[in-house]
Amino acid sequence: MSASHGLRTSVLRNHCPHCGHATDRVTAVDAGRGPEGGDLSICVACGEWAVFADDLTLRKPTDDEFITIGEDAMCRRARAAWVKAFEPPPTPPASPGPGA
Repeated sequence: MSASHGLRTSVLRNHCPHCGHATDRVTAVDAGRGPEGGDLSICVACGEWAVFADDLTLRKPTDDEFITIGEDAMCRRARAAWVKAFEPPPTPPASPGPGA
């Protein structure tokens, strides 16, 4: 575990319930604790939200939880940061060939 700039990283092996990406650590914004049941996680591979179950496995959010996530300003900022950091830029359109 390491703490820096208000972040806390802990070893915790898991799998994203959306894409199956294997994870081996979590970083919490609140350095005072690790993840707990009901906390949210965003997958670094696919950018989808997951919820920690009480046993700290990850599950897909319920429909109501998705609505709450979408309405939460911090969640919108976190998702926007993921998009900026991990989503590949759009592919430019192909240029027309000769004589087009």
